[in-house]
Amino acid sequence: MKGDLPQKSDTDPAFGVFFMAKYEERFRLQVVQEYLGGEASPRMLAARHGVGRTVIRRWVASYREHDVAGLKRKVAQYDAPFELSVLQRIQQQGDVSTPRSA
Repeated sequence: MKGDLPQKSDTDPAFGVFFMAKYEERFRLQVVQEYLGGEASPRMLAARHGVGRTVIRRWVASYREHDVAGLKRKVAQYDAPFELSVLQRIQQQGDVSTPRSA
């Protein structure tokens, strides 16, 4: 079962290991459905799929609250003109993110 779906989508090419666990939505849904279907406990699913129990509990909670939408990645996507306008404004105003001493 572990090899059925891709688990992680990002690898560190320098080390050949996963550096940040980003799981596909389809895989998350499969694990949540296994749990909700009573097939296994979070501990058993964690061992079966190589995912932390806490991650599985978080997915289940998010699924219960938001359905499938809760399993989607939350990545902000801005268009290039907007990003450029933000950078230009920062350049014009100077770095306002760090407080200055009096």
